[in-house]
Order: sequence, then structure tokens, then C-alpha cells
Amino acid sequence: MTNWHVDEEPARSTVRTATSEIDEIAEFAPTMATRFETAATACDHLEIGSAIDDLLQQVADPLLQAVAGSGSNICSSTSELINAIVNADLTMAADAEADIYTIPEAPAAGPQAEG
Repeated sequence: MTNWHVDEEPARSTVRTATSEIDEIAEFAPTMATRFETAATACDHLEIGSAIDDLLQQVADPLLQAVAGSGSNICSSTSELINAIVNADLTMAADAEADIYTIPEAPAAGPQAEG
């Protein structure tokens, strides 16, 4: 039998912290794009500016979006897992409490072995 347990509040606190940090990453995307564009303009060189823009469009922005999307999905799934474990604990506790008051029936008398 597998033993499992979750300390609900610390687990939820960890998910909240991770969610907040993922939100900060997503909020950083426009700032990052502006900085890339500023750098591309400031270098005052067509090929270097183009390379910086390509780096933003082909690498940095898609990577940042993927990190934010994956992180958000992981946090959401982890929150659902915590809910499932807590609900399972509550269900099992209620079932166990109900079983306390159940008196099992005596086994039916069967033929006794002859010795």
C-alpha cells in the first residue's frame, strides 16, 4: 500500500509563490521586447539591429512565452492535485467515521470440520 500525505497550507503557499513568479515572467515580456527594440535602434547598424530583432522574434519571445505557459500549466495542475488529495482525505475520513458506527454481521454458521 502506498502512503501519501500533503501538508495543505505549505503546498498551497508554494503554488501561490510559483504562480506569482510565473506572472512576473509573463509581465516582463513587453519590457524585454522594448529593450531589444531599443538596443536594435541604438546600435545604428542595419545588420546588427536586424540580428537583435531576429533574436527577439525567433528565440527570446517564444522562449519566454513557453516558460510562462508551461509554468502556469504546472501551477494549475499542482493546485488541482492538492485539491484532489485534500478531498480524498476528507472522503476517506468521512467514510472511516461512518464505518465506526457500522456493526458487522456475524459470519454465517457453516459446517464444522469433523476431527
